[in-house]
Amino acid sequence: MFEYTSKRCRKCLLQEDPSRGLLLDETGLCPLCRSYQPVERNWEALETRFNERVNALKKGEKYDAVLMMSGGKDSAYLAYLLTQKMKLNILGVTIDNGFEYSETFEKAELLAKEMNIDHELLHLPAHDSSRFYRFLISTPGLMEKDFGQICLYCGRYLLESGCSFAEQHKIPALFVGYNPEQLFGMGKTLEIEIDALRRQQQKAIAGRITYLFTQMEHEAKKHQDRSFIPHFREDIQTDVICPFLYLPYRPQEIMETALQKTRWEPISSFASEHYIASGCKLLKLMAALAKINHVSSYMDYEFSAQVRAGELDPHELKKYYSALEEPEEFYQSVLQQLGLDSSLETLAQLPFQRSTP
Repeated sequence: MFEYTSKRCRKCLLQEDPSRGLLLDETGLCPLCRSYQPVERNWEALETRFNERVNALKKGEKYDAVLMMSGGKDSAYLAYLLTQKMKLNILGVTIDNGFEYSETFEKAELLAKEMNIDHELLHLPAHDSSRFYRFLISTPGLMEKDFGQICLYCGRYLLESGCSFAEQHKIPALFVGYNPEQLFGMGKTLEIEIDALRRQQQKAIAGRITYLFTQMEHEAKKHQDRSFIPHFREDIQTDVICPFLYLPYRPQEIMETALQKTRWEPISSFASEHYIASGCKLLKLMAALAKINHVSSYMDYEFSAQVRAGELDPHELKKYYSALEEPEEFYQSVLQQLGLDSSLETLAQLPFQRSTP
């Protein structure tokens, strides 16, 4: 965790954040833990729906689907599930956006080789990629206090790139290992929600994200750079399937299965010890900028939700957090790669001019 305060929820470890109304009570609990209710799911019915979608892909083509392979535990588990259990012929694709650790590609290549999966490394043009991320990070009209816009728009950028790759190779579907917290944060769980409040929340989140993508297009036009707009096209033909929308997400079991069944090895570059998850250099930049603004990053909310659900050991999370922060030179090198001649503090405190819908 990129700590900006010593006040943390004693259960989920989320930091106190008065600007978002996250105040600890006298017992040290945050509002999210005090109001937490387990989400009820009919997993049998959802798994049946997932199996139907998978079975519909088996049409005798060279590849049934593309699997986005990040080198992490979730995509390693899905590689095992889809090829060994569900007998799909998949093509693994790892996207290089210019800000990944080299180990990401090494682990993905090794996993594909061990599992006899065809694998391709998709390099996004370095100049275009840096220009795109620089625009996201430094345009006041897009900026969030926690710099969460980096992951929001990047996710769409990478997904669209994967879908374009699938379309070019005439592969009908693409699997992506978004976890439940990510799916909820993207407004993607509406089709499986039965609780009225959660359905209402998902509609609100989906509406806000639609607004933000419209804002991105507006800013691109205003800055006379329409080249970014195709990354947010709505005419995607690829069938995008998120397995953890239909299957229980138990990260510890997923990691154990990946270790035992695929000879997968954890990525150590992102966190040198106590692997829980990995990410790219921009994710660490985002967390460092959020820290300066005294707010938690989306990564913290994701892990705290897993702790509340009993899926993640808070003691292991503490160890993981202790290995995340980098020296100042790391962040300056990322800013230099982005073409930004400023300090973290200057960048974090740029004016936030985006109005809410």
